[in-house]
Amino acid sequence: MRTWLAAAALLAGLCGAAPAAPARAALDGAAAAARSGDRKKALELLAAAVRAKPGREQRESASLLYADLKEYGVARSLMNGLIREHPQDARLRLYLATIVARAGDRGATLAALGEARKRNPSPVDRQRMAFLHQDFKDYGPARELLDGLIAESPGDLSVRLDRASLAAQTGDVPGGLEQLSAAGALKPGPEERRRMAALYQDLREFGRARALLDELIEASPGDARLRLSRAVIASRTNDRAAALESLAAARERAKDPEDRRRIASFYLELGAIAPARAVLADLVRDLPRNPRTRLDLASLDARRGERAAALESLAAASRLEPDLQERQAMALIYEDLKEYKTARVLIDALIAEQPRDPQLRLDRAYFAVDAGDTAAALAFLEETRARAPDPDDRRRMATLYDRLGEKGAARALLDEPGKKSR
Repeated sequence: MRTWLAAAALLAGLCGAAPAAPARAALDGAAAAARSGDRKKALELLAAAVRAKPGREQRESASLLYADLKEYGVARSLMNGLIREHPQDARLRLYLATIVARAGDRGATLAALGEARKRNPSPVDRQRMAFLHQDFKDYGPARELLDGLIAESPGDLSVRLDRASLAAQTGDVPGGLEQLSAAGALKPGPEERRRMAALYQDLREFGRARALLDELIEASPGDARLRLSRAVIASRTNDRAAALESLAAARERAKDPEDRRRIASFYLELGAIAPARAVLADLVRDLPRNPRTRLDLASLDARRGERAAALESLAAASRLEPDLQERQAMALIYEDLKEYKTARVLIDALIAEQPRDPQLRLDRAYFAVDAGDTAAALAFLEETRARAPDPDDRRRMATLYDRLGEKGAARALLDEPGKKSR
């Protein structure tokens, strides 16, 4: 799901409303804490923002940030309050649809989208509505919305590409190619052409994807991401040598840490362990105070069976004040190394900090299974279920129930409304 907090914050600025200073400051602090992984602090500041009687735009932002933190009940309650005050506002209904969609509630999502559609949504909002319908595989309304937008604005390149994406997802190759052809006639810029290349790849039109990428690389020879995309195309056409050549070129040009992590990950996908490790080792050298780089290296060494090296990187990461997500990743790597006691201590500490987070309890259930403690696994699964797990978590729960021989419980989870793997 897309995160809409930035959009809400932008809306507040565009509206020119004079925000309540304490609420705005608390919201800004909550957003910063959420970005840094400090969920507890983010929730405390959000509560302070709500107590400060924020204006409409700040309440929108607070609701969407609560959703980002998986506090879907609070987020939904705040947004419903705004809807009661502004019942004809289509965008509020769209925000509500976004919140309940992230909670995996298909029925409530489609109901909110239906209500938004009755209230004359703007073209931008209709495009977002189509995305939500598509995300829940409700393809008919998504197609209708996008086709309506194309009929109104045939020169809207973004909508054409969204329509091509829908065609690719539904297996409509001719429809997707038709939209990409129309998009190509609209003088797309480099970013749109990147997206077109990815869509051609999704439609298995690898030659066209390759041709577009080669044009983009010629125009921007120093762009590492283009080289990485070119490597992906080569891999999909079973040209491993060309994929490795493009990856090497990407590696020479990559400066951004995220790009370098993607390069290492794709080296791993190609089975090229040595260059993958070299990329990660370079990242550790260049970012010695970044715990994530240490964890990336630890994860790779754990997969390689290099236990001592993995444990050394984990110990180094633990000294660098890792955030919540990084500590969760550490626990998972310790679990992969069968260091169950250390993993359990880490995850139990995280659960104590975030008692309402279903994913942490689900991780704890997996640890219990791997440690052979079936009773504890079932108890943690029940606790997970009581904390409104999202669709991905329900899928993982079903897998674990199946491993435990609880076939009925697994089927019941997959049959719940809103089931979806994203």
